[in-house]
Amino acid sequence: MNKPLIIALIISLFIHFGILLQPQTSNIKLQKDSLGEISISIGQMEPRREEQVPQHAGSDLSGKIKDSYLAKIRQRIARFKKYPTLAKTKSLEGSPKLNFWVLKDGEINQLKLTKASKHKILNQEAIATINRAVPFPKIPKELNTEKIEVSLVLTYKLD
Repeated sequence: MNKPLIIALIISLFIHFGILLQPQTSNIKLQKDSLGEISISIGQMEPRREEQVPQHAGSDLSGKIKDSYLAKIRQRIARFKKYPTLAKTKSLEGSPKLNFWVLKDGEINQLKLTKASKHKILNQEAIATINRAVPFPKIPKELNTEKIEVSLVLTYKLD
């Protein structure tokens, strides 16, 4: 079994038995492209015992739901990403790193630039990209979480 599948299985068991009461993380790396690497972790703000994953639901299903949701977040960010004209003109490249939380309704909070690129214009555009992408799709109830932390690098590189 691969590591993400094992982690998903363990999390599913913890959720089912009500053990997962404190914020937890499950990092998932998505493929690298112009967005750079996106790391996503899922954390609960408070327990939601009444919405526990049914016993018959396998970790394979919850993993597919999670992967599908993360792909939607990724696609939405990619759709709103722009390379600033001034940055292109000046041949500026960089990879600002951002962190934010997607709430269950698709809104975000705590958007932060956690590692700046050398160029202020690219840092500003990375933040603007996330703000344009809001709202994200609602978090599926099957993921049994109130919020999802997203940490990503937006790569601006000229060909």
